[in-house]
Amino acid sequence: GEQRAFDDAIALAEDDQPEAAAAALARFIETYPGSPLGAEASFTLARLNRELGREPDAARAYLNLYMAAPDGPDAPRALLALGESLGRLDQVAEACAMFDELRARFADSDEAAQAQDARARLACP
Repeated sequence: GEQRAFDDAIALAEDDQPEAAAAALARFIETYPGSPLGAEASFTLARLNRELGREPDAARAYLNLYMAAPDGPDAPRALLALGESLGRLDQVAEACAMFDELRARFADSDEAAQAQDARARLACP
């Protein structure tokens, strides 16, 4: 079932099998759209893609997370991660825009404070 598929994918990640874990998480997300485990699966998939050197895939996962629920509880975390990912891809203007969006929409969040630090690191205007 759904929980088992998620647990199996996470177990692969914890067992230092990032390729297999990424494939299992991608299957999980496709098989169980709207799952309550979907956000955590997507964040984990994005992190694994980053570790595997697939930063564009990580950025896409963060964007999809944000777009799926722009007002949801994971939106600030997704925006922060998306901005950081875009920064690593040398898409500085886009990264700065994500940080500004985060600070405007979720001003009181911990992520907004982190976005301020990230803006300084990227020398956003």
